Amino acid sequence: LKSAFTPYYQPSPPKFSFTESLLLSSVFVLSMYAFVNAPAFFAGEARKPRKSFALGYFASYAVATAFSLALILALEYSIGVGGFISVSTEGWKLPISTSSLLSFGSLPFLGNLPLLLLVIASGLTWYLLYAMINVGASSRFLFSLAFDRVLPSFLGEVKRGIPVNALIFSLSLSLFFELIEVYLGYSVSFAVDGLWFLTWNYLLVSLASAIAVRKDLKLGVSGILSSFSLTLTAFIAVFYGLKYANVIFSGDVYFDLSTIAIPPLAGVTTYLIAKRVRKAQGIDLDSTFKEIPPE
Repeated sequence: LKSAFTPYYQPSPPKFSFTESLLLSSVFVLSMYAFVNAPAFFAGEARKPRKSFALGYFASYAVATAFSLALILALEYSIGVGGFISVSTEGWKLPISTSSLLSFGSLPFLGNLPLLLLVIASGLTWYLLYAMINVGASSRFLFSLAFDRVLPSFLGEVKRGIPVNALIFSLSLSLFFELIEVYLGYSVSFAVDGLWFLTWNYLLVSLASAIAVRKDLKLGVSGILSSFSLTLTAFIAVFYGLKYANVIFSGDVYFDLSTIAIPPLAGVTTYLIAKRVRKAQGIDLDSTFKEIPPE
């Protein structure tokens, strides 16, 4: 593994560029929204979550910021800008996606085999834990939609307290997209992954809060400021990111960006199909959601 990374070990003196620094900072800011999503998810499962919710946000953001700065400095003074661009655009000649955090985390430690092996081992445990969270969240989402009659009922079947069918379906989809990303070159970049979180997890909520400015001034002002900040971050990432193309948006650039539109399109299409099917069965989904709001 070390020999495979060695060709990209190209130290170069750091050169400051305002545009590149602004772009890189926006990309890492996007990643912060992915990191702070975790305490938001788990705080909703705890009793009296207010203190743990706030602490989780600030603590996770601080830790993510520290690791981001450390990773930037380590990459800059180990492989340099040239090496970073090389691996970002050409990959690592390994069956690892070009947006893999394991690869970027390993690059600064090429000259120290014990540390390299330690980072890889710890990286694999991180991937395992993240996979468990993703599988749990996605299978629960599929189970909820099946319970709300938007998806087929077999996805709502439970065996020994586990939604087995939802888990298998989620795993199958994950493996399918992993094959597309790794072997066909249609990868979702780190930047677009952040844009997903920003757009569909945060921007919608901030816009909804901004609309409520007449009913709640404090909430409305917070929503307006948040919407402006989120929109500006997304604009910088996309506008300046297109200038560097494959360095920011790995693989097929247009496919990469188009994936941002996949969640709402897939959701609307699924709901319209389910609505027509359930109507034929004598079930009105609209009235169901009005009486029992979906999770």
